[in-house]
Amino acid sequence: MLGLIAAIELAQKGDVIVTDSNNSLIWLFLGRLPARPDLDSLLASAKKLANGKKAYIKNYQPLNGAEIVIEWRGRDENEAGKFNEMFH
Repeated sequence: MLGLIAAIELAQKGDVIVTDSNNSLIWLFLGRLPARPDLDSLLASAKKLANGKKAYIKNYQPLNGAEIVIEWRGRDENEAGKFNEMFH
């Protein structure tokens, strides 16, 4: 989740953020997690940041004027995932 937040902070209009964590996308979309109230502040801030940057979570929200796209790709389909599989 922290990596996704950092990517959103750095993202600019037209960027695409790729993650292999479906959990992080769901948590970002919800902005809270009933099973983990200790994360509520972090998740609420992340959702506010994403909304402020007009980020669109692919397959979770309508596009409606999005400036940044956040999408899930399995580890075998993204560079970070390939690196992690090779070296960790």
